Amino acid sequence: MMFRVKFALRLLILCWIWLDTLLVGRVWILGHPKLKAAASATASSLCTSPLQKTNLPGFRAKRNLAVNHWIREDDLDWTLPTGGAQKADFMNRFSACPIQSGETVILSETRPLPKLEPEANHLTYRLGVLDVRVVQTINAGSRVDIWDENHQIAQNILILALICTPSAPPKDCSAMLDVGPEEFSRLRSSKAESLLSIPR
Repeated sequence: MMFRVKFALRLLILCWIWLDTLLVGRVWILGHPKLKAAASATASSLCTSPLQKTNLPGFRAKRNLAVNHWIREDDLDWTLPTGGAQKADFMNRFSACPIQSGETVILSETRPLPKLEPEANHLTYRLGVLDVRVVQTINAGSRVDIWDENHQIAQNILILALICTPSAPPKDCSAMLDVGPEEFSRLRSSKAESLLSIPR
């Protein structure tokens, strides 16, 4: 019995130290906004102006693509490739730069995984098991309201990225949300299977 009590106490102390370390790290990061600004500047420097990529291999965007937009069949004009671009190289990748409709998307402005950067003092929350009909209408940059059965628990929430198993139609989709601490707490305390997202 004493062994179990000692073990439980040690486990509790370890958990406390771990949480304390996370809190200190978060405070340090929030106290150094210049690092985040430098990271954003680096990301934007990787983006190419529309004029510079006129003759580079790529495809024209059929709509505006936000950063982390998951590139699917209807997003690019696959019939007019430039510079010998290949469709397979672009499908199911994520935009690394904001792209305007009609602008050429080049491979260096995409990445295999999204880069999640919530707003200052916000957190990332993974909302899983999305309805297929919802998946067809949302992507990075979209906003949704979240309901727990008959109660709205979060509204006008920004989607940082949509992550799915590549297939037709997409399967096992999750939306990575940008939420404030209160919204994060409400989402965490709700049953995942009862949550419903409604696009705005």
